[in-house]
Amino acid sequence: MGGVDDIEDMVSSLSDALRAMLTRAFENGREVGKHEATGHLKAKLAEIRNLTDHVLASGLDAAIAEPRVPAVSSAMSNDTSDSERAAPGSIKPAILNFLAKNERGASASDIAGATGIKENTVRGTLRNLKLEGKAQKIGNVWLKTGQGPWTLVSTG
Repeated sequence: MGGVDDIEDMVSSLSDALRAMLTRAFENGREVGKHEATGHLKAKLAEIRNLTDHVLASGLDAAIAEPRVPAVSSAMSNDTSDSERAAPGSIKPAILNFLAKNERGASASDIAGATGIKENTVRGTLRNLKLEGKAQKIGNVWLKTGQGPWTLVSTG
């Protein structure tokens, strides 16, 4: 029965070799994951540092009153990194603030040019603001609801 013992020894050796290879592959994957997570964390910390610098430079009241919306290049690809995106929750207030300062209203294109927010994002946000009753559109002009030289009245 020497053949069975040889096969069992071979299976045991292969099993040990496979276990060692899998352990090395797992450890290599863990190192790659650590490297990627470190890069992501560094980008987030840089974003926080930029925001902190802005708050310190302009004062806390100014940072709260007018949320900072980073300018975004219209030629930017879809691979926008987190550090190039507007801070979550800052787009609606920026657009409403712009409309409040422009009583005669503005087109989506004008708003995008003035705020640095992508025009598609501006149009989508304006539609949401309209659904929320915070903005209205007359022709090609968007106004903050209740603002402007006229008021919309429902006739039915």
